[in-house]
Amino acid sequence: YVFLDEVASQSDHQYNTSPLSSSSANQLTIGDNNDDILQEIVNWAEVWDAERQCLAWIKKRGTGCNRRDNHDVEISYRPPTIDFRQINYIQNKHKRRYIPRMMHPKSIPSQKMMLEEKRKRQLQEQTVQMLQHEQIRVEYNSAMKLQALWRRKQSVCIKERIQLENESACMIQSAWRWRYRDHCHRIGQGAARKIQRNYRMCLAHHYYLNFLQERLWWHRAANVLARISQRLWRGFKGRAKGRQAHEKRHLPNPGDIQKFDFWTKCQEEAQPPRRKFGIYAEYTLSGTPMTWLERNKVKRHGIYYRDVKFYANTVTRRVSWDQRREWRVTDRREYEQREQARRLGYPLSALHAAQIMQSLWRASVSQSNMKLVLKARRIIKTVEETYLKNPTNIKAICNFALYLHVILHDYDKARPLYECMMSFMEERGIDNPFVLYSYAIFSAVRREEDWHIIKDMSYRAKIAEALPSSATTDTVGGKRSVYEVANAGFYRCAALVDQSGKSWHNYALCRMLVFHDLAGAR
Repeated sequence: YVFLDEVASQSDHQYNTSPLSSSSANQLTIGDNNDDILQEIVNWAEVWDAERQCLAWIKKRGTGCNRRDNHDVEISYRPPTIDFRQINYIQNKHKRRYIPRMMHPKSIPSQKMMLEEKRKRQLQEQTVQMLQHEQIRVEYNSAMKLQALWRRKQSVCIKERIQLENESACMIQSAWRWRYRDHCHRIGQGAARKIQRNYRMCLAHHYYLNFLQERLWWHRAANVLARISQRLWRGFKGRAKGRQAHEKRHLPNPGDIQKFDFWTKCQEEAQPPRRKFGIYAEYTLSGTPMTWLERNKVKRHGIYYRDVKFYANTVTRRVSWDQRREWRVTDRREYEQREQARRLGYPLSALHAAQIMQSLWRASVSQSNMKLVLKARRIIKTVEETYLKNPTNIKAICNFALYLHVILHDYDKARPLYECMMSFMEERGIDNPFVLYSYAIFSAVRREEDWHIIKDMSYRAKIAEALPSSATTDTVGGKRSVYEVANAGFYRCAALVDQSGKSWHNYALCRMLVFHDLAGAR
């Protein structure tokens, strides 16, 4: 601590004091009865030292009321110290003692009533909140239902409006299309009539110029006769329908069981039946006349009704005006067959049967060819191994030579094998069709022999193949060539798999020299 006398006179000018009574005192207040500590704190003041540029604390020592009369000033550059033991002593000295309050026995019921009222009040508040929540939930559900109903009604209205618009558009479009098609049809009919009229005019002019009046007269007479015949036929059919409708209106209903005897009598009068289909029979009212004399006798009320038909079950004797559906289908089929026989010369049923037979034949041929291909593939897999095991076997030599010639196209290796085959055949003295065909094709491919020699070898092979000793039959039962396996399994498979000019050349020569299929070879 430094005590200076002159600081007292300059304290108001040099230092900006900020007493601790308002802030520090409140911060350091410990209790309500700490007047000693508070007095110690109030005597200190916080100032700013301009020379040292830091905070300082000053304490005035004097008894005068005026600050200028106080000459002893205590200045500290550290915060003033506080005796904490004194703080603890004051706290223990002035500590408040809590004395438990004694309650009168008469005040207990009143407290129970207050607790019960409080509980009731809380329960009432909870009930009010629950009712409010329930009201909100009901309002929300009602709003959702109303919105759903409104959206449903709005969707139905939109759907009905769209459906009405579509139906109206379809009606307008159909009416317009009908009118447009009718207009186009009338225009086309008018154009066709004009073209036909002009053509007939030119044709008639040509006939008259070339003195062909008789031909023109004959053409016109044929047209007139056709129109009259068609008019008569249409009138006859229309009157027949009218007569049948008249009988349907005036005669009893065939389905009425009470009129069973009447229709049984009609069946007896109409004997014999006109046609039969199973258990059903076709009758004509008042009978079917067989001769012209009987025709004049068949009358009903003085009018001829030879074309009014009814149908009856010969077992149950039940009658119907309508023909059975199966009977109508059969009549339609027979009519179509008659028309096909008249126009084509054969019915379509015969054509269908011919197609079935052809498909079966093609399936059989395909199956036979597949067997030949499989047999050739088995030979190809083991041909080299078989030849190496037994190089003197003529069968192994023929298969290996054909393999080198057709599959590998190694003509240099195949040539000595073909020469060996020919020499073996000459030593034996009998022509072999397989050897002759193979060597002819090889000579034609390599151009090693003249064409007349190649044709002679093919001719010799054909003669040798026709002998009974070399005849073979296929699975279908017909006679087939001994070169079928080589044709299907070697030449054709090589051409389809290899797709080279050599393979196709070999296959073409095979078809020409062996099978004489010039169109296929071409």
